[in-house]
Amino acid sequence: MSTKAFKDDKIKLIKDKIDKAQVAIVTEYKGLSVEEITKLRRALQKDGGDYMVTKNTLAKIAIKDTPYEVLTDSLKGPIALAFGFTDQVAPAKALSKFIKVFTISFD
Repeated sequence: MSTKAFKDDKIKLIKDKIDKAQVAIVTEYKGLSVEEITKLRRALQKDGGDYMVTKNTLAKIAIKDTPYEVLTDSLKGPIALAFGFTDQVAPAKALSKFIKVFTISFD
C-alpha cells in the first residue's frame, strides 16, 4: 500500500469515527506505555467508545467541516482522540478513572 493510500485510509477511518461520535476528546499520550494505552482503549470500548492515536495533520483533515473542527487548535504534540459513540459522559469518566490510576504524584 502506498503512503498516499495509507493516509487516505487513515483519514477515512477518523472521519467514520467522527460521524458516529457523540463526543470527541483530545488527549496527550506522552509518557504512556503501549500496555497503558491498550488498557485505556479497552476501558473506552467497554463503555461504547474508542481511543485512537493519530497524526495531527490527518486528524485536522478528517475533522475539517465537522462540528469537531473546533478541536483543530488542540491538535499539537503527541495526541490521541477518545470517542464516545453511545454516551457523551462515559469517555470522560473512563479518562478520569485512568488518570487517577496511572498518574504519579509529584509531591
